[in-house]
Amino acid sequence: MSKVIDRMKLVFLALFVIGCLASWAYQVFVVGPPRRCEAAGNWWDPQGRTCATPVDLRSFPRLFPPPVSAAAATQPAVTPSPANSRLPSTTAQPALGRLSPPAASQP
Repeated sequence: MSKVIDRMKLVFLALFVIGCLASWAYQVFVVGPPRRCEAAGNWWDPQGRTCATPVDLRSFPRLFPPPVSAAAATQPAVTPSPANSRLPSTTAQPALGRLSPPAASQP
C-alpha cells in the first residue's frame, strides 16, 4: 500500500509542477507582452500579436506641410537681389498651361 501512496504523491507533485509551469508560461508569453507594450506607450495588435509604435503623421513635412500664415502668403517666395541676378523674377508669371520662354544663355 505504501508504494501506491508514494507513486500517487509523485504523480500529483509532477502534475502540480507542470500546472505551475504552464501558468507561468501563460503569464509570460500571453498576458505579459500586451501589458509591457501598453506600459511603454505603444499600441498592441492582438490579431498579429505585435507591439507597434504610434507615428505622428505631422512629423512628415512632405505629407503635411505646415500651415502658411497670412503674412507669409502675401510676401513673394523669391526676392531678387542685385548680387544674384540669376534668380527668376516674381513679377512675371507664365500663363496657366504655358511654359515660360527659355532664358537666354549667358556667355
